[in-house]
Amino acid sequence: MGITEIYIVVGFMKEQYEYLMDLYGVELIVNPAYASKNNLYSVKLALEHLSNSYIIPCDIWCNQNPYNRNELYSWYMVSDLIDDDSTVRVNRKNELVTVQDGVGGNAMIGICYLEEEDAACVKAKIESLCRDSRYDNSFWEEALYAKDKMTIQARVVSSANVVEINTYEQLRDLDDLRQSVQNAAYEQKDPLVIYKIESYNLFASMLEALDRDVLSFLLRSSIFLREPDPSQAQPAREPEAPKQDMSRMQTQHGDLSTNAGQPKAKMPVHVEKKIGRNDPCPCGSGLKYKNCHGKGLV
Repeated sequence: MGITEIYIVVGFMKEQYEYLMDLYGVELIVNPAYASKNNLYSVKLALEHLSNSYIIPCDIWCNQNPYNRNELYSWYMVSDLIDDDSTVRVNRKNELVTVQDGVGGNAMIGICYLEEEDAACVKAKIESLCRDSRYDNSFWEEALYAKDKMTIQARVVSSANVVEINTYEQLRDLDDLRQSVQNAAYEQKDPLVIYKIESYNLFASMLEALDRDVLSFLLRSSIFLREPDPSQAQPAREPEAPKQDMSRMQTQHGDLSTNAGQPKAKMPVHVEKKIGRNDPCPCGSGLKYKNCHGKGLV
């Protein structure tokens, strides 16, 4: 099992891919209409090879190997990142259902695996769509839809493990990575270890650049607030009178009604003990009261 045949659909600058034929034994399929039609037509050119096959876009870089020696079912890869341009989202059944424009869904990676039975349905759908000129600018994923969802299951990966290559600088970084791995072999170092280290550093720098671009966009963006329409302004409300605590009033009235027919209880009267003139003075001096603080009073 595993991958035994690789076909690459090329168009613009197709000569730049010819070295892959000698290096990896791949076969090139030339798309003469690359400038006027989208990749739906590119996949159509490879339909005879579409059975138990992967469909892979050329601008995706994966940090981990997304392929398996044995695939159990057909799937389409999306990430856990929410993308406003996406047309699908993953539901609780792991199905890819369509969403309205601008709502946002799971970012579509584009890597797909099709078993023989599902591939036959997709091939028939692609041939039908390519006969309609309205789909000249459509992506090949159009053939995966049936009503409001895709016909195959979702495979969700972390957005940290997949990067879309958009600039020549990113491609040059990948070339530098390859050169570093080759130099490691000359230096009698394990190329696999060097590749893991360098690829991780490269991937981390890509994520850092992506975060920097997103932050720069957010800082430069402006939020426009619409001023309220005076004609729709609500009239000012009159200030309300402070509300009284009715529960407290009820309690007070209840106390009055309860004690109305009862006589008021008399409080005990405390009488202080009178100090005799011959008693010791309370100040603790040891003298009699009449000779200390009581002198002149008694």
